[in-house]
Amino acid sequence: MTEVSISDSLISVEDQALLETTREQFVAIIESAKNFVVADDDGLEKSTDMVKVLKKGQSTLETRRKELKAPYLEAGRGIDNIFNKAIGMADVGIKALDSQNKNYHIQRRERLRREEEAQRKAEAEALKAQEDEIAEKAALEGRDAKAEVEASRERQQELKGPAPPVKTMVRGNFGSSSIRDDYDFEVIDVSKLPNWAIVANESAIRAKIKAGVRNIAGCRIFPVVKTTYR
Repeated sequence: MTEVSISDSLISVEDQALLETTREQFVAIIESAKNFVVADDDGLEKSTDMVKVLKKGQSTLETRRKELKAPYLEAGRGIDNIFNKAIGMADVGIKALDSQNKNYHIQRRERLRREEEAQRKAEAEALKAQEDEIAEKAALEGRDAKAEVEASRERQQELKGPAPPVKTMVRGNFGSSSIRDDYDFEVIDVSKLPNWAIVANESAIRAKIKAGVRNIAGCRIFPVVKTTYR
């Protein structure tokens, strides 16, 4: 494990001493635990004592950690409050402008789509009108116009098919905007959702079991043995 150097301005000499003493305790107990075997009541008592010392050390360090961190958390909350108010102001403008941008993008896309369709239709009609001219010109030149007519008709069929997606991007001085079609959802009947879409509320289930419930549909409730230390 890489040791992290902590500034003296954050951790006092007393707290550093507490950390070092507790670490030494932990190391000594962990070394003893490596080859420790609980084979009788005496061994169980010793093992229990070692666990208690480790847990007490954990609790002491955790309490001190929270005490030392509290002022920084409070300062952090104050900083968050100051900056979040300004950030929230921008959200108001973004929401108003984004709504207008989206509406205009939709209208613009529809207009471009109609223009593209009209252009494709005009091109198809022009190609169809030229078929007779192609045949007449080929006859005068003494060549077969079949290949040219077929190519023209293939292009007409392409033009009658779906048009390519309209490009909606608009660039400004600082960036660009565009729209794309996506999907969202809302749950209208939880009972009909597939299993993978339902997340079990483990906290609620454990609370029921702790209260004595032993039969919950869809759950297998089974006994487990846990060691408690007081």
